[in-house]
Amino acid sequence: MKIFTSTSPEVTQQIAKTLGEALFLESQLVIGLFGSLGAGKTTFTRGLVTAKAPELAHWVSSPTYSVINNYPCEPEIHHLDLYRLETLDDLESIGFWELLDEGILLIEWPERIPEIEHTIDIMVSIRTLADRTKREIFFDAKSKRGENVLQKLSL
Repeated sequence: MKIFTSTSPEVTQQIAKTLGEALFLESQLVIGLFGSLGAGKTTFTRGLVTAKAPELAHWVSSPTYSVINNYPCEPEIHHLDLYRLETLDDLESIGFWELLDEGILLIEWPERIPEIEHTIDIMVSIRTLADRTKREIFFDAKSKRGENVLQKLSL
């Protein structure tokens, strides 16, 4: 497990960008994003997308209502928000299982559907600290692929 402290949205994006530079050595990876509302999950995603395709960073937004946002780069990045989903049938309707084979998958609120826990390679937990301006960001590998990426992560 690796833990980093962020003092601003810009630092959160830089931490994610550094992870992105390490993880793009893999062509398929699933990242579970855990944290309360407003913790910085989408900010983190923006930093990760910036690592691969800086020109797409301004397009990164929360997929709360669209459920999935796709960012066309190589490998393609899919950003899911499961907050409004409840069942495996809901996942089936958005083509979740096919997305597992199509690039990098970032999943906000994966705990909403516990049956997908086994698909996560890296768990990223973002915790807001007491002063509300700082965050602790925890990285935990859940698979061999995830371990390989975190070993390459240098901050």
